[in-house]
Amino acid sequence: MRKSIFRYVTAATLALGSFFNVATAQLTAQIGTGTQAPLTNNSIYSPICRFSATTTNDCSRSNLLYTATELNAAGITNGVTINKIAFYKIGTGASTGGFTFEIHMRNSTTSAPLSTATTWANILSTHTPVYATTTQSIPATSGWVEFTLSTPFTYTGQSLEIAMTHDMTPVPNNPTTGPFDWQYTTGLQDHVIGIVGTSLASIPTLSGTVTNYKVRPNIKFEYSNGTTPVTTLTGTSSICAGVTATLTGSPAGGTYSSANTAVTTVNATSGLVTGVSAGTAVITYTSGSNTATLTMTVNGLPAAPAAITGTTNLCTGTTTTLSSATAGGNWTSSNTAVATVNGSGVVNGLSAGTSTITYTVSNAANCTAAVSTTVTVDILPTVAAITGASSVCAGATTALSSTTTGGTWSSNNTAVATVNANGTVTGVSAGNAVITYTVNNAGCSAAVTKQLTVNALPAPAITQNGALLSTTPFATYSWALGGNPIPGANAQTYTATVNGDYTVTVTDGNGCSATSAATTVTLGTSLRDLGAKENIALFPNPASDLVYIRADHPVNVRVCSLDGRDLIQADNAKKLDISGLSNGVYLFKLFDKEGRLLQVQKLVKSDH
Repeated sequence: MRKSIFRYVTAATLALGSFFNVATAQLTAQIGTGTQAPLTNNSIYSPICRFSATTTNDCSRSNLLYTATELNAAGITNGVTINKIAFYKIGTGASTGGFTFEIHMRNSTTSAPLSTATTWANILSTHTPVYATTTQSIPATSGWVEFTLSTPFTYTGQSLEIAMTHDMTPVPNNPTTGPFDWQYTTGLQDHVIGIVGTSLASIPTLSGTVTNYKVRPNIKFEYSNGTTPVTTLTGTSSICAGVTATLTGSPAGGTYSSANTAVTTVNATSGLVTGVSAGTAVITYTSGSNTATLTMTVNGLPAAPAAITGTTNLCTGTTTTLSSATAGGNWTSSNTAVATVNGSGVVNGLSAGTSTITYTVSNAANCTAAVSTTVTVDILPTVAAITGASSVCAGATTALSSTTTGGTWSSNNTAVATVNANGTVTGVSAGNAVITYTVNNAGCSAAVTKQLTVNALPAPAITQNGALLSTTPFATYSWALGGNPIPGANAQTYTATVNGDYTVTVTDGNGCSATSAATTVTLGTSLRDLGAKENIALFPNPASDLVYIRADHPVNVRVCSLDGRDLIQADNAKKLDISGLSNGVYLFKLFDKEGRLLQVQKLVKSDH
């Protein structure tokens, strides 16, 4: 509840909607400002309960409570005289035939809640009758329905109870056009009790237990306190050109005017003042025959600051700096959830959206001028890490990927490695490169990187010593003759058995492979011819430990596995101990002292 603005009344009328216009100085107050519609059955108990045009419940009784706190807050204090009350009717329900209606009042010490049950006789014994008629009518239009008290009621500063009763039973044919609906404020069910019935005799007791219709209607009072209100005009006396301010005249209901509308204008009814140009103007408030004045000073505005410059698009988590050639101003953001700006014009993007950035300058009168610009903040994308190998061999490819789609790939060193649109990296030469995956969103870019090493290819070279071919150490080897791999030739050395072009393919510790240039082997005399010319014998065969060598001249011996691996080597050998070899078939390669291959013989190692 709150007090309405007082107004000084100058004319008398009782018409609906022109409430409390009287010739003498009166004050008005309102308790209840809610605009709630009626409850169940389109009606409430007070002041007149009428459910419908045809209801047989032609009578109602109610008692309302208004506390001292509510009344005093509205301006009704100890000693005032209440002359009228009014309730706000809504809807089109009406009664023109006339019916009985009474109002009773009393000052009391009662506080909410009201007694849940009492008799009408008890109420009449404590209340004072202030209004009674047998010709009451209700208009069809919405508005305040007034009741001028036949006996003005003196309020003593306590709670106020208002009891009302209506009786339509003497009215022929119940001449009503619909329910009587009254505007109310919620939350005041314990401030009212009431009852309806087919006759007054049927409702001797008021009950507070029924909830359907227990709401207290909004009410207006007209009252006097024996004094004439003083006319005043209050509010600020200084504004800036182009700025508005509201002045307040008292008592309410007067008119406002400006003596110099080139300096300031004022709305005649609301008191809203608008500064037009620098200077002074007298504002007058007129209430009846009384006036009050206020001299309004309008201060000029400073020159508008220079336009804002700088980038107005940024990404979340990034900044941009705005500036104006006019110094000494202040920066503000209209939407700090999207972007903030500090005193230096540095804008920080926080979330996607737009915000108006304003630069404001002021003068000695604290009048301001401003320029603004709109910044747009877009989301900085989040990019998943790059997955895939961290190294690749020169000339080879490897695939990189990210679970974030729609990005682009790039290499910072295309002389070392290139990358295509699908993330396939090609090693170009030995070295290091940074592979970058970038995702763009409306100009906001985010990227992830991966360090990539390109390993050089191995460089195998064959060294030939007669039929013996060898290369430098690597992780794996594969010998070939005429481009065809030699089965089982996977050692660092290989002994050629036939003429031809030999190559070796190796793999280093980085997994990189390369093939050597071909080496042509020409053995000259065939092994069969050598064998025929040389008288060389190995015995016993099979052997378990010692193998004896018989030859016409000294020979050098190499014992090899069938896959070409050298196992035992002895120069100028007469015998060899093979007890350390596993059972199986071995090749004995016999060379002269110049390294020329004389014979190759197979020998079986067997411990049995």
